[in-house]
Amino acid sequence: MSKYEPLRSYLASQAGDTCQLTHKRIEQIIGTALPGSARDYRQWWANETSGNRPQAVWMDAGWRVDDCCEPQNGRVRFVRRGPA
Repeated sequence: MSKYEPLRSYLASQAGDTCQLTHKRIEQIIGTALPGSARDYRQWWANETSGNRPQAVWMDAGWRVDDCCEPQNGRVRFVRRGPA
């Protein structure tokens, strides 16, 4: 099980179409610190499932990271994915 699985479960249980979380809250949800790259690089939050991206569990939960992702400010906004 990925250490990010609790984030997938959390997002899957959310009502509404948006969910904004701070890095601190995400760390509380997953029970460990986010890597430095989550704070330094927007690409870490990319909506991609190819390659080694265990953190992209939000995609499995039906969410995507919105364009207003602000990793340097400690906030990430998730929005529900629309129909494919």
